[in-house]
This record gives sequence, structure tokens and C-alpha cells, in this order.
Amino acid sequence: MEKAREAFREAMAIANEERPRDARALMLKYAHMRLFYELEHDQPCEAFAPVAEGITLMVEEFGMPVSLRGIEDELQMLLEIAAQRCG
Repeated sequence: MEKAREAFREAMAIANEERPRDARALMLKYAHMRLFYELEHDQPCEAFAPVAEGITLMVEEFGMPVSLRGIEDELQMLLEIAAQRCG
């Protein structure tokens, strides 16, 4: 699992670079599911904090893609839970 997490963190860093809008939206969708999975399985902060940070950076820099507006509230809730668990 740790190798998968490491690969995902690397992918998040790449996605935060200038990429086509479609690629960012897809990566954000994957990150949303990854964060949900890590929180649902009570993983330690270091397992999900990089994903939460990557999501936050991507949304702050590029905004929430229109295609993902339906998950915006849930994503915000997951980010708040992540912050509480790591705080």
C-alpha cells in the first residue's frame, strides 16, 4: 500500500503542474476517492495528508471543475475531517 500511496503522491504533484483541464478534473476525482478510502480505513495522517494537500492546492489554483461540482460539498467535508484528524 505504501508504494501505491507514494505513486499517487507523485501523480498529484504532476497534476498540480499545468495540465489540460480534463486531466486535472480526472486527477481530482481520483484524489477524492483516495482521500475517502484512507479516511474510511482509519489510516494515519501521513497516509492521507499529502492527498488532502494536493486536493487543496489544485482547487485553490485552478478552481473546482464544473464536472465535479456535484462532489464539492462531500470533498470539503472530507478535507475538514482530514484536518481534524491531523490537527
